[in-house]
Amino acid sequence: MRIRLVTCDDTAFLERMMLLAGFPPDRDLPADARAAPHIRRFLDDWGRDGDVGVIALDESGCPVGAAWARRLDEPLLTDDAGAAVAEVAIAVEAHARGAGTGDALLDALAKAAAAAGHRELSLRVSARNPAARLYERAGYERVRTDEHGLVMRRGPG
Repeated sequence: MRIRLVTCDDTAFLERMMLLAGFPPDRDLPADARAAPHIRRFLDDWGRDGDVGVIALDESGCPVGAAWARRLDEPLLTDDAGAAVAEVAIAVEAHARGAGTGDALLDALAKAAAAAGHRELSLRVSARNPAARLYERAGYERVRTDEHGLVMRRGPG
Protein backbone atom coordinates (compact mmCIF):
# COMPACT_ATOMS: atom_id res chain seq x y z
CA MET A 1 0.00 0.00 0.00
CA ARG A 2 1.11 3.51 -0.84
CA ILE A 3 -0.36 6.75 0.53
CA ARG A 4 -0.38 10.08 -1.24
CA LEU A 5 -1.90 13.51 -0.67
CA VAL A 6 -5.37 14.33 -2.01
CA THR A 7 -5.46 16.55 -5.09
CA CYS A 8 -8.34 18.45 -6.68
CA ASP A 9 -8.57 15.57 -9.19
CA ASP A 10 -9.71 13.26 -6.37
CA THR A 11 -13.11 14.82 -5.70
CA ALA A 12 -15.11 11.97 -7.26
CA PHE A 13 -13.26 9.42 -5.12
CA LEU A 14 -13.73 11.58 -2.02
CA GLU A 15 -17.45 11.67 -2.78
CA ARG A 16 -17.52 7.87 -3.04
CA MET A 17 -15.69 7.59 0.28
CA MET A 18 -17.97 10.14 1.93
CA LEU A 19 -21.02 8.15 0.85
CA LEU A 20 -19.45 5.06 2.46
CA ALA A 21 -18.72 7.01 5.62
CA GLY A 22 -21.98 8.92 5.75
CA PHE A 23 -24.60 6.18 5.40
CA PRO A 24 -25.12 2.78 7.02
CA PRO A 25 -23.40 0.13 4.90
CA ASP A 26 -26.26 -2.36 5.21
CA ARG A 27 -28.85 -0.16 3.47
CA ASP A 28 -29.33 1.25 -0.01
CA LEU A 29 -28.30 4.86 -0.45
CA PRO A 30 -31.18 7.33 -0.47
CA ALA A 31 -31.93 8.87 -3.87
CA ASP A 32 -30.66 12.26 -2.65
CA ALA A 33 -27.57 10.90 -0.86
CA ARG A 34 -25.06 12.94 -2.88
CA ALA A 35 -26.88 16.17 -2.02
CA ALA A 36 -27.19 15.47 1.72
CA PRO A 37 -25.74 18.31 3.79
CA HIS A 38 -23.60 15.96 5.91
CA ILE A 39 -22.02 14.72 2.68
CA ARG A 40 -21.62 18.05 0.86
CA ARG A 41 -19.94 19.85 3.77
CA PHE A 42 -16.92 17.57 3.43
CA LEU A 43 -16.71 17.91 -0.36
CA ASP A 44 -17.89 21.24 -1.72
CA ASP A 45 -15.15 23.64 -2.76
CA TRP A 46 -12.44 21.11 -1.93
CA GLY A 47 -9.00 22.68 -1.89
CA ARG A 48 -9.81 25.72 0.20
CA ASP A 49 -7.38 26.95 2.83
CA GLY A 50 -6.80 24.28 5.48
CA ASP A 51 -8.22 21.33 3.51
CA VAL A 52 -5.91 18.35 3.82
CA GLY A 53 -6.26 14.70 2.95
CA VAL A 54 -4.58 11.45 2.03
CA ILE A 55 -5.51 8.53 -0.21
CA ALA A 56 -4.41 4.91 0.15
CA LEU A 57 -3.55 3.08 -3.06
CA ASP A 58 -3.34 -0.68 -3.47
CA GLU A 59 -0.41 -2.42 -5.14
CA SER A 60 -1.87 -1.73 -8.59
CA GLY A 61 -2.27 2.00 -7.83
CA CYS A 62 -6.06 1.94 -7.40
CA PRO A 63 -7.45 4.07 -4.56
CA VAL A 64 -8.88 1.99 -1.70
CA GLY A 65 -9.43 4.55 1.04
CA ALA A 66 -9.19 8.18 2.03
CA ALA A 67 -8.96 10.31 5.14
CA TRP A 68 -9.35 14.05 4.98
CA ALA A 69 -10.02 17.01 7.23
CA ARG A 70 -11.37 20.49 6.88
CA ARG A 71 -12.59 23.34 9.03
CA LEU A 72 -16.37 23.43 8.86
CA ASP A 73 -18.74 26.34 9.35
CA GLU A 74 -20.44 24.47 12.19
CA PRO A 75 -17.52 22.71 13.87
CA LEU A 76 -17.77 19.81 16.28
CA LEU A 77 -15.14 21.43 18.47
CA THR A 78 -13.27 24.68 18.84
CA ASP A 79 -9.78 25.24 20.17
CA ASP A 80 -8.78 27.35 23.17
CA ALA A 81 -8.94 30.49 21.01
CA GLY A 82 -12.43 29.64 19.72
CA ALA A 83 -11.32 28.64 16.21
CA ALA A 84 -12.85 25.63 14.49
CA VAL A 85 -10.96 22.35 14.89
CA ALA A 86 -10.77 20.55 11.55
CA GLU A 87 -13.14 17.59 11.30
CA VAL A 88 -12.04 14.25 9.85
CA ALA A 89 -13.83 12.01 7.38
CA ILE A 90 -12.44 8.56 6.59
CA ALA A 91 -13.58 5.53 4.64
CA VAL A 92 -12.00 2.39 3.25
CA GLU A 93 -13.39 0.17 0.51
CA ALA A 94 -14.89 -3.02 1.97
CA HIS A 95 -12.34 -5.30 0.29
CA ALA A 96 -9.43 -3.33 1.80
CA ARG A 97 -10.63 -3.30 5.42
CA GLY A 98 -8.86 -5.23 8.14
CA ALA A 99 -5.43 -4.86 6.57
CA GLY A 100 -4.22 -1.73 8.41
CA THR A 101 -5.44 0.73 5.79
CA GLY A 102 -7.41 2.82 8.28
CA ASP A 103 -4.48 2.98 10.70
CA ALA A 104 -2.13 4.02 7.90
CA LEU A 105 -4.56 6.66 6.64
CA LEU A 106 -5.08 8.20 10.08
CA ASP A 107 -1.35 8.29 10.74
CA ALA A 108 -0.63 9.90 7.36
CA LEU A 109 -3.49 12.36 7.82
CA ALA A 110 -2.19 13.44 11.24
CA LYS A 111 1.21 14.18 9.71
CA ALA A 112 -0.24 16.01 6.70
CA ALA A 113 -2.61 17.99 8.92
CA ALA A 114 0.21 19.06 11.22
CA ALA A 115 2.26 20.14 8.18
CA ALA A 116 -0.78 22.16 7.02
CA GLY A 117 -0.94 23.94 10.39
CA HIS A 118 -3.66 21.98 12.17
CA ARG A 119 -2.87 21.51 15.86
CA GLU A 120 -5.89 19.32 16.53
CA LEU A 121 -8.38 17.14 14.66
CA SER A 122 -11.91 16.09 15.55
CA LEU A 123 -14.43 13.51 14.40
CA ARG A 124 -17.79 11.99 15.21
CA VAL A 125 -18.49 8.26 15.13
CA SER A 126 -21.49 6.16 16.06
CA ALA A 127 -21.05 4.61 19.49
CA ARG A 128 -21.88 1.25 17.86
CA ASN A 129 -19.25 1.61 15.14
CA PRO A 130 -16.21 -0.62 15.75
CA ALA A 131 -14.08 2.10 14.12
CA ALA A 132 -14.18 3.95 17.46
CA ARG A 133 -11.40 1.58 18.60
CA LEU A 134 -9.38 2.48 15.49
CA TYR A 135 -9.66 6.17 16.36
CA GLU A 136 -8.60 5.55 19.95
CA ARG A 137 -5.54 3.62 18.74
CA ALA A 138 -4.75 6.60 16.51
CA GLY A 139 -4.70 8.95 19.52
CA TYR A 140 -8.27 10.28 19.50
CA GLU A 141 -9.88 10.78 22.89
CA ARG A 142 -13.59 10.87 23.65
CA VAL A 143 -14.82 14.39 24.39
CA ARG A 144 -18.55 13.82 24.66
CA THR A 145 -21.48 11.82 23.40
CA ASP A 146 -24.31 13.58 21.57
CA GLU A 147 -27.42 12.45 19.70
CA HIS A 148 -25.27 11.52 16.67
CA GLY A 149 -22.53 9.57 18.43
CA LEU A 150 -19.15 10.01 20.05
CA VAL A 151 -17.25 13.24 19.51
CA MET A 152 -13.49 12.67 19.61
CA ARG A 153 -10.41 14.87 19.50
CA ARG A 154 -6.78 14.24 18.62
CA GLY A 155 -4.45 16.83 20.05
CA PRO A 156 -0.94 17.75 19.03
CA GLY A 157 1.70 15.10 19.01
